[in-house]
Amino acid sequence: MIKIPYPNAGSYSVKVDGKIIQPQPFDSATKKPKEIDPATAKCGDNLYVGVVNYLQFFITPGCNLNVIPRDAILTSVRLQWTAAEFFAGDGATTFTQRLASVLGIDMTRVKIVSVYEGSLIVETQILDDPNAKTTNTSSNGSVASSTEQLAQLSQLSAKLVTVLSGASADVLGAPVLEVQA
Repeated sequence: MIKIPYPNAGSYSVKVDGKIIQPQPFDSATKKPKEIDPATAKCGDNLYVGVVNYLQFFITPGCNLNVIPRDAILTSVRLQWTAAEFFAGDGATTFTQRLASVLGIDMTRVKIVSVYEGSLIVETQILDDPNAKTTNTSSNGSVASSTEQLAQLSQLSAKLVTVLSGASADVLGAPVLEVQA
């Protein structure tokens, strides 16, 4: 198990044999990403904890694993909700699905970084499209985003603010009080 602390908030992906491994899902019970169980983990299983900014992943001998930075939009949505209401049922998954639907993107591109009260604030990262064409892949596997990808993220940022500002309660499950991207 490897744990890498980062001095700033960012978005990182773990690739095994060239394929992005999705991070651990957000656990409604603990209000953070699910821990990696070393007894059942596979090479590349990973989690990123945004509040304290660390990436943790599991690696095995002979596994070809790369950690790569990704372009992303950091968002903050304040809802008229309590944490208990948000986490009732599977609130994190439902929120992720709803936000992805609003933006018209695959839900794997929405990553909840933290959830805390102050009404209810959900911080997410909207990741770049891993299937979009890129302009430069370096020898270490990191990818430089194309101008098109950066423009798409900028458009998603504007769409998020426009659509969620004053959105009805049924859009994300509770009235939106504030949105920042």
